[in-house]
Amino acid sequence: MPLENIKVVARDHPDTISITNEKGYFKLNKRATWIEKYLYLYSKNKKIDSISIIRTHPEYGVKYYFIEGRNDTLFLKINNNVIKK
Repeated sequence: MPLENIKVVARDHPDTISITNEKGYFKLNKRATWIEKYLYLYSKNKKIDSISIIRTHPEYGVKYYFIEGRNDTLFLKINNNVIKK
């Protein structure tokens, strides 16, 4: 089930915000001079999850999520007391 009206906030740049649409999609505008490592997800002003968007591994190198128009999917286990439609 897509989650609508979830606020997505860049951890290191909290003025960078997006809201998920009816399909659960969001878009953040990237500034040319910064790299973001985490996104925070909020429902009704309560943080419900965080997403690491840069991951590193000694054998596999660096992997980026949620960039350059690539559709990534995040699965959340939601407590019904946190999000109610």
